[in-house]
Amino acid sequence: MLTETDVKIAPPAVAPDDERYWLAIRATMKPMYVNTQLVNTRRGAAPLEVRDRIRSLVDMSLSYELDEYEPFRALKESGSSHEIRNLLAEYFGADAEEIALTRNAMEGIATVLNGVSLQPGDEVIATKFCYDSNLAILRQRVAREGIVLKFADLPFGAGSNADIVQAFAEIITDRTRLISIPHIVARTGLVLPVAEISALAASRNVFCFVDGAHSAGHIPFRLA
Repeated sequence: MLTETDVKIAPPAVAPDDERYWLAIRATMKPMYVNTQLVNTRRGAAPLEVRDRIRSLVDMSLSYELDEYEPFRALKESGSSHEIRNLLAEYFGADAEEIALTRNAMEGIATVLNGVSLQPGDEVIATKFCYDSNLAILRQRVAREGIVLKFADLPFGAGSNADIVQAFAEIITDRTRLISIPHIVARTGLVLPVAEISALAASRNVFCFVDGAHSAGHIPFRLA
């Protein structure tokens, strides 16, 4: 959902030991009075102002008074969507024709994972570190279509890229059609060697899907 909000600009420089500043930040995040938060994405604490704004938008959405698609139509009609795609293509080293805009990461992921053509008995390789919603889609296809879901055995805190790639190589077969992996594991921060895994997949004519929601903006990489 796209919406306009009043954003307060942070100071240009904040010292890590400026206790007065950080206590003021802490005061806006109620859960932090009892917990130490180390995650700053969906699982982390949000300022009370943000939580209240989310609640109001959810209420508005459930009332059906809001046209969720209107901002995207406006983007397309104004030509801004083309500009955004060009900027993203330049940033990630891709062609603008390869960039698609969706309302959120999960919508894009669901479109791809549900859209890959699979037949009964076809194999999909994933890891147990994949995002829960991604695995739910694959398990749904197991139940509906009779595909086979296999997991590469990645130990917690896998030591080397070679070990990680080998875990996939050991279970790939002639029936494997898709490898689904996260770029960065949300639970542990492990960075998977996606270039090497993709090369393995390509050598066996297997489609490799990478969930890069946590890597964009965190680590430098190029899509080309």
